[in-house]
Amino acid sequence: MPDYKKEAIALWKIIDDIDTYSDMAKNNDVLFRNLVERKQSERHTILSSDGYSLFDINGKCLDFNKGTESEFAFMTRLPKVQCT
Repeated sequence: MPDYKKEAIALWKIIDDIDTYSDMAKNNDVLFRNLVERKQSERHTILSSDGYSLFDINGKCLDFNKGTESEFAFMTRLPKVQCT
């Protein structure tokens, strides 16, 4: 399975930036919503989805259900993602 460390770091940065926006926009829900709506769209430059499966930027489906249990133990609380 390919190493998706770069993608994980990029997605974490988006989440971290959104957390920072919550501090920046305290008491201003409109500003917070605008900042988050712009930022969250960046996820599509890292991974994409058809609503059921995840795809890398080359269109390759990320089928997490094919890994061993230990490889994907961190995914146990997430919804199952299967390639369609």
